[in-house]
Amino acid sequence: IKIPLRALPACAELSFDGYCLFGPVEPSSTHIRYVDLVNKGLVPAEFEFIKKDRMPFEIEPSSGRLGPDGSDDCFMRIKVQFNPDELGVFRGICEVQVNGRVIDAVLDISALVVRHQLELVFP
Repeated sequence: IKIPLRALPACAELSFDGYCLFGPVEPSSTHIRYVDLVNKGLVPAEFEFIKKDRMPFEIEPSSGRLGPDGSDDCFMRIKVQFNPDELGVFRGICEVQVNGRVIDAVLDISALVVRHQLELVFP
């Protein structure tokens, strides 16, 4: 009797919330959100966020290293900063590269830039 045996090599597994929603924001101001990255894999993860479009979003740090699951450095909080100058809807999709390969997960960043106005009308 032959029993097929299959083993997959250990790999990095980056986990994070793929949506970074700013909602309605004012123009000419700075807005910040945070995204938590966790490596749930058995090997270290060298990651990089790749911006395809030229958008007013900044990711800090945009690249780095996470240790394997269970280590002290398997977690990192990244900052997503948005500095809009124009009114409108903004959406940016960043691909994520882990250990030299682009993974299926993306970081979807969106915001609605509106000018808030209050008008008082007296009878």
